[in-house]
Amino acid sequence: MRWTKLAMALALLALLSSGCSRAGEPQEETITTIEYENPVLGVRIEYPDHWRFSQDEYLFPTYGFTLSDELGALILRVGWAYSASPDQVDDLIARTVEGNPGINIQRTGMTVSGYEGVMLSPLPGINPVTCIYLTVDDRVYEIWYGSEDVDAESWALLNSLQFETPQQSLASLGLEPAGGMTSPLPVTIPTPPMVIDTDAAFLLSDRDGQIFLFDVATRERQVLSSPGVYLPAPVETWAHLSTPVRLSPDATRLVVPQPDGGATWLLDLNGAAPSRIAEYALSATWAPDGRRIAFYIPGVATPDTLYVQQVSPTLQAARPLAQLDKIIGAAWSPTGAQIAAAVSTGELAEGGTDAYVEIVVVAAETGEVRSLGRALMSPTSALARDLAWTADGREVWYLPGQVAFSTDDASFRPLAARPAPVSAHVLAFSPDGSCVAHVAADQRTVWIDGIAPETDRLTVHLRDVTSVSALFWVDPEHLLLTTAAPNQPTAVWQVDPETGASVELCDDVYFVGLWSDPAHGYTNVAPSAERAPLPDPGPVETWQTYTDEVLGSSFDYPAEWELWEDARTGAIILSNFTFSRPDGWVALPDEAFWMTVNHIHVPAQDMARWIENNVHAQADRVEQVHLGGYDGLRWQRATLPLHESVTIPLDGDDIVILHRYPAASTHDAVFDHLLNSLEFTR
Repeated sequence: MRWTKLAMALALLALLSSGCSRAGEPQEETITTIEYENPVLGVRIEYPDHWRFSQDEYLFPTYGFTLSDELGALILRVGWAYSASPDQVDDLIARTVEGNPGINIQRTGMTVSGYEGVMLSPLPGINPVTCIYLTVDDRVYEIWYGSEDVDAESWALLNSLQFETPQQSLASLGLEPAGGMTSPLPVTIPTPPMVIDTDAAFLLSDRDGQIFLFDVATRERQVLSSPGVYLPAPVETWAHLSTPVRLSPDATRLVVPQPDGGATWLLDLNGAAPSRIAEYALSATWAPDGRRIAFYIPGVATPDTLYVQQVSPTLQAARPLAQLDKIIGAAWSPTGAQIAAAVSTGELAEGGTDAYVEIVVVAAETGEVRSLGRALMSPTSALARDLAWTADGREVWYLPGQVAFSTDDASFRPLAARPAPVSAHVLAFSPDGSCVAHVAADQRTVWIDGIAPETDRLTVHLRDVTSVSALFWVDPEHLLLTTAAPNQPTAVWQVDPETGASVELCDDVYFVGLWSDPAHGYTNVAPSAERAPLPDPGPVETWQTYTDEVLGSSFDYPAEWELWEDARTGAIILSNFTFSRPDGWVALPDEAFWMTVNHIHVPAQDMARWIENNVHAQADRVEQVHLGGYDGLRWQRATLPLHESVTIPLDGDDIVILHRYPAASTHDAVFDHLLNSLEFTR
């Protein structure tokens, strides 16, 4: 390899920085360089072989190449501004300065390799950078240097650039236009291609905002982005939950919204330069074909706008699809022909704090909007955005409202969520539904409980941990947890759910998400065609009696059905089915039976007003009943009657409320007999 002025400059700098060596002392290692020549760009350069290199594979506003260090930090970007002429340099400079208001950008005349140019510094970045507009004959080059300080070593690198007469046209490359692309960042996708087992991997970022993939089994790291792509915000919320990083269905791209509300990036994991697709964080959802994303942008005193953007095989400008009132969630249909959206109406339910949400479907090509119906959402719901389609595309599930809407007609049916056997706020069910991991009150101990009542509790003690902030199951054999405060540097641990053995995988990182988004696995799950028949209630003589010693109440129920307590809500739940979906949700057919029994306290002086607001104001049918020695009300909600309810005021300030789902089913007689068996011994 011949030595050019870059290699000699690097050697001289290394010699000067280490001091002149004397005879007999070890000499500096020989610097191995790689020579690069681009006949379209008209540029030649040599660079150390440990630097990372990428050449544009798509057509951006400038065409060129990028050099970055081993950690992915920008060293040098050389691009030809092929649409600009030398007399337009001042316009380019003015546009750059105007695009960065509030920054004291210095403009300095200079020369690079004998050609005159203008240097602008500092320009914003994770670390401030320098931009140089250089005129070479009839061409304009846009050069980015990864520091605001251009020192002797920097000038040695810049002056090592050799500009030659281009021998090939840009058109001859046949590059696909990237569309909407701003100045590219360095590409840091290493070669050879990814070999990490992505079934047991998750996404992290470091303090510099560089995303990497972490292999649970080998602890290897695969760098996926440049620095600055994912910088957590200093707020006490899990920002990645509201605007999560989303992996494309073919695992070739990531949509990365910055959690501080900043830009949204599209990362191509095959090596193309990343694209800045928006100047703000987007809550995006992928189409099943992996070629489009949908996202929504809030309006100011106007409706929100739902957009569709093609990202593959070429990146195109986003296309406004429909204007809707405040959008709180969106999801593609399995075929990609429609997008379901949850839209807040701003209307509160009568006499309560629950808000109405309208579920609509939007045609992905024409933007035609069709309403499926309205649901109710609690203002405290943590699942406000959660929408899911069944695999056949015939139902849209809105989880906060616990309702499944048919896309064929105006029908709907209730959804039920698996009850939690623990009262913890930080918990996660295993993918097979056999157990649940949750955090104890001390926030440092993790318990793993089996769903079956006869299983033992496994206790996991973590060393030197302040608090456990989140739990994630990769698969039934891998439980991951993060420690420390939200959006603060954290540690990631792996726990063996069989033995409780724990090991710290890495620390001083930010959790971004699982490689395979859990929502992707839980969405579009078809109802099982081989579902076991629901158990028959059997003769009344075979029923069992449940007794609540605290409340002093009891009722009879079919012995073959399941009855348990939801520890988080305190509700008693009776059902004639089990949960098969990994996310713990199920849509209830007519032959299903799901009943909850809740006990609440209402001051005696407020009892009449509470009943008026929570029963009469919401019901279209109210029937007086006498059950267990007390007068009560049997009623159904006027809007979206998912369930039938019975409200029984007891002595003092106690109220018992029974809800059974669906509101009408093949088990009406079972519910009647259960009500007639109610007894209160107070």
